Amino acid sequence: MINNLFKTKNYYISFLILATSIACCFYYNNFWILIVNICQFYWLYSIKFNYKIIILIIIFSALCIILCLLIHKDFNIHFLVINIEKKYNYSLRTQILIYLSKKYSNENTLMLIKLMIFNEKINSDFKQILYDLNIAHLFIVSGLHLNLFILIINKIFSKRWPKTSFLIGILFLLFYGYLLEFSIGFIRVFIMHILSIKFFQKISKMDKLAISGMLIGCLSIYNLSILSFIFAYLALFCIYLINFFIKNNSVLKNIYINLYILSITFVISINLNQKINFLSIVFGYVMNLPILFVYQILFWLMFIPHFELILDLFTNTLVKSIYFISEIDASILIKAYVKIVTIFYTTIWITTSLWIYYKKILKKV
Repeated sequence: MINNLFKTKNYYISFLILATSIACCFYYNNFWILIVNICQFYWLYSIKFNYKIIILIIIFSALCIILCLLIHKDFNIHFLVINIEKKYNYSLRTQILIYLSKKYSNENTLMLIKLMIFNEKINSDFKQILYDLNIAHLFIVSGLHLNLFILIINKIFSKRWPKTSFLIGILFLLFYGYLLEFSIGFIRVFIMHILSIKFFQKISKMDKLAISGMLIGCLSIYNLSILSFIFAYLALFCIYLINFFIKNNSVLKNIYINLYILSITFVISINLNQKINFLSIVFGYVMNLPILFVYQILFWLMFIPHFELILDLFTNTLVKSIYFISEIDASILIKAYVKIVTIFYTTIWITTSLWIYYKKILKKV
């Protein structure tokens, strides 16, 4: 029996890729990015070139281009919140960070709290090391962290008070979203949480993912060009594919998911570092659980008195471990070939993934 994940033959994901490609073209001023849309021909072929769909594609593309021309590249929800805080001359987030800065004298602890809990930008060699090792994404609050909190809330409240559980989840996400400056990851999880109610239960998970992406694009078309958005949606897309083929929660399934996600971060890493680290897959897999553990420790204990020494122990150990493995040099520079490698790799990756989705999965529905 086919998983409900792919119950309908909708093509929202293709429209999301089209919108993302157009946004990236304007944001990075590089129209070679549109070559990625070669993958669109797979679903055009599967629906036998319906002229109505062709017209819809043209209208949709024109709308995306108009939005790119009209909307400022820096416009987003974070921009609006900053203006509101300036108007009232008060920021709760800033006050919390000031309090924590006074509470923790250990530089590593304070740095990881700002980076991992608040997604605060840091200016240090540690940041560059994370990029070099291709593990920077593990230090950013993502859908994994937020969904874990929603899962905890549902476990506590959903059996007796399902409506209360949903409301508490909304309030928690809004507050933590504010602390995260309404990042793309937060907005996605928030929309997916709204789409989890019974009214939307007939919509497949893949369609919900694509719809949430297009709603994020409605807030600002240039949201679609942010690396964190591209990484998150590619990662979730591959996880859905793997979950379809491997039903049980086996070790092999987790390995496939980690390898697939690391294959996505590869293209982001080479653009940031202009080099390839051949041990990045090993580093990402080994450091995943320790980093997630430290995040949980920091989140639950950072405001509790007299736990400073315990947190210092964990953060110092993690930071020293990362500095240690950074001494292992297994990288080569590809500065002159970054654009070529990016276009080729991304085209092959997305085309292959969508071929699996449309030809191997939707045909079975």
